[in-house]
Amino acid sequence: MEEYASAVADFMAAVGAPAPIPCGLSMGGAITQQLLLDHPGRFRAGIIVSSGARLRVLPSMFDLIATDMAGYAAMVDRLGFSPRTPEPVKRPFLADSLRARPEVAGGDFRACDRFDVMARLGEIRVPVLVVSAEDDRLTPPKYAEFLVQHIPGSSRVHIADAGHFVPIEKPHEVNAALARFLDAHGL
Repeated sequence: MEEYASAVADFMAAVGAPAPIPCGLSMGGAITQQLLLDHPGRFRAGIIVSSGARLRVLPSMFDLIATDMAGYAAMVDRLGFSPRTPEPVKRPFLADSLRARPEVAGGDFRACDRFDVMARLGEIRVPVLVVSAEDDRLTPPKYAEFLVQHIPGSSRVHIADAGHFVPIEKPHEVNAALARFLDAHGL
């Protein structure tokens, strides 16, 4: 995650992004945390969606990625989406999952598995919004609760009838929560 965060920070500097606000889903939420921790003062706020301060990965996920991408996509479908999410909403994401190169997907999951900033969350000194979802089985709501308890001044929005991929499942609710957060902090 440190390397991903460094690459993002370098890109933002190269394009001259003024006071950006990192927002990330899952692994992107880990990158957001890493950015806020490794580059204090660079960001005015952060948004963490369906993520945690430590992201352990089921060992079976690595096996599926290496040997059976269709099985991997089925597991993502089963664990990543709410049972109430309609098939047409899920279908494009799952089709994209099947096109992922196994070595890239495996590498990303290994990076997630090594990620752990639990002891450092108190160092974050900007407003942070944490978005969680009721039916998230990959990063359960207790992960969001931990983030809110350990990031000073953070706030949380919890969305019903959605899973790990809450921005896909409930885009209007997520966008409204982000807009409220940004407005509340004058961003």
